[in-house]
Amino acid sequence: MQAMFEAIGISPTVAIGAALVALVGILATLSLKSGSSSSASGLDSVGADPKARARRSSSASDGGDGVPLMIFFGSETGTAEEYSKNLALEAPRHGFKPHVVDLEHFVPEMLTGELEDCDDETKARVAPMVAESGPLAVFLMATCGEGDVTNNARNFVTWITGDDGEKPTTSKLRYTVFGLGNTGYEHYNEAAKITQAALEGAGASIVVKMGLGDDDGDLESDFADWQKTIWAPLRRAVAAELGLEEGTDDAEEDGPACALPVKSVAPFKVVEVPPPAGVTAADTERDDLVGGRADEAHAASGGIAAASPAGGGWLDSEPMRCLTRRQLMAMGRGADPVRVRWFQAVPARVSARREVRGKTSLGGSTAHVELDVGAAGLTYGTADDAAVLPENPAEAVDAMCAHLGLDAAQWFTLEGDAIAPAIARAEAARGAGGAIEDPAHATLKPGERPPPFPVPCTVGRALQRYCDLGGLPSKALAGQMAHWAEKEDERARLARLVSTEGRSEWDEFVRTPRRSVLELFQAFPSVRPPLAELLHVLPPLKPREYTIASSPLAHPGSMHLAVSVLNEPKPPAPGSADAPGRRLAGVCSTFLAGGTSGATPAPEGAVVRVYVRKSTFKMPESTETPIVMVGPGTGLAPMRAFCQERQARAAAGEALGEALLFFGCRREEEDYIYRDELEAWAASGVISHLHLAFSRQGAEKVYVQHRLREQGAKVWALLSEQGAHVYVCGATAMGKDVTAALAGIAADHGGMSAAEATAYVAKLEKDHRLVQELWS
Repeated sequence: MQAMFEAIGISPTVAIGAALVALVGILATLSLKSGSSSSASGLDSVGADPKARARRSSSASDGGDGVPLMIFFGSETGTAEEYSKNLALEAPRHGFKPHVVDLEHFVPEMLTGELEDCDDETKARVAPMVAESGPLAVFLMATCGEGDVTNNARNFVTWITGDDGEKPTTSKLRYTVFGLGNTGYEHYNEAAKITQAALEGAGASIVVKMGLGDDDGDLESDFADWQKTIWAPLRRAVAAELGLEEGTDDAEEDGPACALPVKSVAPFKVVEVPPPAGVTAADTERDDLVGGRADEAHAASGGIAAASPAGGGWLDSEPMRCLTRRQLMAMGRGADPVRVRWFQAVPARVSARREVRGKTSLGGSTAHVELDVGAAGLTYGTADDAAVLPENPAEAVDAMCAHLGLDAAQWFTLEGDAIAPAIARAEAARGAGGAIEDPAHATLKPGERPPPFPVPCTVGRALQRYCDLGGLPSKALAGQMAHWAEKEDERARLARLVSTEGRSEWDEFVRTPRRSVLELFQAFPSVRPPLAELLHVLPPLKPREYTIASSPLAHPGSMHLAVSVLNEPKPPAPGSADAPGRRLAGVCSTFLAGGTSGATPAPEGAVVRVYVRKSTFKMPESTETPIVMVGPGTGLAPMRAFCQERQARAAAGEALGEALLFFGCRREEEDYIYRDELEAWAASGVISHLHLAFSRQGAEKVYVQHRLREQGAKVWALLSEQGAHVYVCGATAMGKDVTAALAGIAADHGGMSAAEATAYVAKLEKDHRLVQELWS
């Protein structure tokens, strides 16, 4: 599946009017130059009124610990996690001591507040998180798939809903919920709604109305607007602990009138180190090796080389270096849902790549990419999802280093009390034997955390592999940039852009022209953060998911991907010197398949990092069960995998039931991908009926849902008489139209009312006979 990734950040309130904004910049800059500093729980503001100062008197930033506030996140791509961290930055302003908790590591005592009967380790971990008057919590709940609960929140949802057989009681809990969803999906913000209803049913008290954010609109603004409403009610919920008099009007809105977001401070420091020595024989065991660089000696020793795209002298001069998989797993123990993948992924060679569109002269490209996963011991199931860790183009890394005066070839490591145990574990794991622990499910001791990415490495590698330079920046990032601006006008401009009053200016300057993180830094030349702070606040470069287009029965040890290459012109950006040539290029599709942006793809023989996620797409156990497949464009990927599996199982003597495939694209001669294969399968009986829809070929636009309705009698017979399964992959809008077409078929050929037909299709989905994998 071509993944769509989310923007991250929050929108704090700052000055009203240009004069006040300028004053913020001047005074704050003078403060910075005088040697003052802000901690992660500190406040950086100008013109705070007496009420604001009174509020701060009970906050952690004034020496107190603050009232414990737990901030839980259920996150798949990292957005809810980033929002939780931004919320934690603001919490001390309002008298709270935040505790950010990945729901993967949730324990019931956090919400029940019942610590008497728990073990000493749990008590020591949970007690500091619970307020004297009982637990106080914020839940940030994202969704995945068609609006489903995220993987890291599933155990929590099972517990709170009582699906494990026992209904919990959370009568001491005070809470609020914010959902991160997308109205384009079938189940809008379902995870947040389930959480809200279950907590209410368990006796918890909601203190702020649930907020729902829509990623199909402006999720960042939705969150910012909701965040402004939560602090006063949360404070009233713990008024006694904050020392507020009963009946006191604490109707704060959004903090000091002219405040920048709290300055974030990296929980580590960067320490330069010499280039490490070459790898040893123990490091180059084929099944255990994870990283390194192309080198004849390295290859001869059985190691797997890392990709080294053309350009960037820092790549060519990098000495051999690798960490074993065991070391990475040890180092990444307990990492968050996004960063843990940097420690889990395994290397796979690009063994083949070809264009599968008939013509590319009309624009657009779809690449067939084959990865050799056998050497790394990576296995997958038919139509599972492959998550690829992309890399920024070397040109972008060089541009960022040149702009900030960084040496891309400099080796460094990270030091800090919190990450020291992880670094020590990794060192101890070199050459060690035994099972490799999956770091995703490990629970860390209080105060311990993994490094944000594998170290040691070079500055260039860190920016290339782990930092998103080409994505849309968040207001949270821009707010942090304001703290580092050496020029007053740039600081004031950034402050205005991230303010509520500057929302339209942000849209004009950043969102509409699709200005990237790199371009935002280039627009403010005086913003020059220390390397540690830069690495701390840059958004993580997230994995991109593709539904695997092959079956391991047909291609053991090889994984096929159908990659739609994103490369299109960007709208003009105000003040951008290269406005005519700016392009929006997909970081992963360009990395895998190339494009016209000037970036060089990983060449054949190079290595990309990948891991496998189990998919909801599963063929019926019996090959005799009929299937109906709907997959326009690259939504064909899992259907291709199914066809390969059917062919392989038929060759092994298994009987095949009917298989209908509905494929669509714009024009037959242009983007009818894998045409030869589909026609061969149709001729051999692997596909019983192949139905094509070309939306730009005739006078009328014809889509797959139209072809589905045309075959309504056949589809209904397979569904109602033979228990057929339906599989749909592609764009969200198409998925909705196919669902409507199925309901129409049930009404037309099954004699159902509209309501009955809708319920019938819903039951197909509930029974896993209708499976959809969609993206917006």
